[in-house]
Amino acid sequence: MRREKTTGNTGWRMMLILFASLILLGHGTCMETYGPDEWGPGHGSGAGGSTAVTFTDEPSTNRSGMTYRSVHLDRVKDCKNLCRREAHCRAYTYIHGAGTCRLKNGVPVPVHNGCCHSGVKRRG
Repeated sequence: MRREKTTGNTGWRMMLILFASLILLGHGTCMETYGPDEWGPGHGSGAGGSTAVTFTDEPSTNRSGMTYRSVHLDRVKDCKNLCRREAHCRAYTYIHGAGTCRLKNGVPVPVHNGCCHSGVKRRG
C-alpha cells in the first residue's frame, strides 16, 4: 500500500482560504446584514407589501463603503427619499457641506463622524 506524503499545512491552507473568502464577501463579524424580507415593500418575496419602508436615524454617523451611486442633493431628507425609491439601496450616507448623497447596496459599519447623516432601511 502506498501513502502520499503530506506537508501538514492542508488544514491551515483551507482555514486561510475560508477566512479570506468571508472577508472578501463582506460577511465579517462586524457587518450588519438584513434579509430581503426586512427591506420593506417590493424588496422581498413576501406577497403583502403593506409594510412601509422606514429608516434608522443616525445623525453624526458615516457608513463608509458599499456605495453604488453618489449624487448631489440639498437635504438629508432628499437622500433618504431617493434611497427609499431605489430597490438596490439598503442604506445611505449624506455628507453635509458637500451635499453628497451616497446610496449603499449593503450596510457598512457605522462610524461616529459629524460630517454625515446616515440611515438603514428597515420594516416600519
